[in-house]
Amino acid sequence: MRSVAHRIIQLAALVTGLSTLSPEALAQGCAMCRMAIQSPDDPLARGINVSIAIMMIMPFAIVGSIGGWLAYVYRRAHRLAAIGDVPADPAPGNKLLPGSTEEPF
Repeated sequence: MRSVAHRIIQLAALVTGLSTLSPEALAQGCAMCRMAIQSPDDPLARGINVSIAIMMIMPFAIVGSIGGWLAYVYRRAHRLAAIGDVPADPAPGNKLLPGSTEEPF
């Protein structure tokens, strides 16, 4: 009897293979939306393009915020290590923040 993981891999390979057979058909989308977007002067086309841009703002804002926070923490750790306040590579169990009296977990 085959394992569950093996069957999941087979199913994923089958779905991937079937989805690549006709990429043109999968990429067409709704016929009405496609016709509306083809005319650049149409207010509906501009509205659809603006709504797509607005929907894309949130994922970029979330990823950018996380990246900015990670850069801030990285720079702060190296700055504090340079002045000798915190070791550059703290061992597990050390305090997470300088001046913190609580254990991490």
